Amino acid sequence: ESMWWAISTLTTVGYGDITPLTLMGRIVGGFIALLGIAMFSLPAAIIATGFAKEVNRNNFMVTFSMVSNVPLFENLEAKRLTQITNLLSSMIVPARFTIAHRGEPANAMYFITSGEVEVDLPHGDVIKLGPGEFFGEMSLLKHNSCRTATITSLQECKLLVLAADDFRDLLEDWPDMKEKIAEISSKRAEAHHDSI
Repeated sequence: ESMWWAISTLTTVGYGDITPLTLMGRIVGGFIALLGIAMFSLPAAIIATGFAKEVNRNNFMVTFSMVSNVPLFENLEAKRLTQITNLLSSMIVPARFTIAHRGEPANAMYFITSGEVEVDLPHGDVIKLGPGEFFGEMSLLKHNSCRTATITSLQECKLLVLAADDFRDLLEDWPDMKEKIAEISSKRAEAHHDSI
């Protein structure tokens, strides 16, 4: 009786009005209940695990593709692109969403893969950035700096986000990347008398 109770509870077949009364009936009923789990639950778990792996692989490929389309990374070899892809997280923001506020601590750099953002600089200048451009690097290059501009999405945007610690590690490992980012940032700062 205890075994039948345990099997009916674990397999969630319930106690119902119709239950086996004899020993042989309970043995057969218990076997069929366990067979039901073996035939349906275990394959479902295996399929779900495979599905999750495929989704993760697909997400990696999408992010990899997005990263390779960013002009800053377009000439990098696959190994470096893979390293960067593993550091980035994707972010989708709706239109008129404030991505960064002036004065808040800088904690990430952003790459625009689609959409357009508006950068409101301190002295009133407003610039627009589109796909392939990035922002937030100047505050990170200065270490422990705060944002000097407010960035707002003009339409739905897909962004790739590189956290501050990962950004600094990346530049330490790749001095050529640091020079490239610094060069682009200084040109932008000269053009707009400020940094973002």
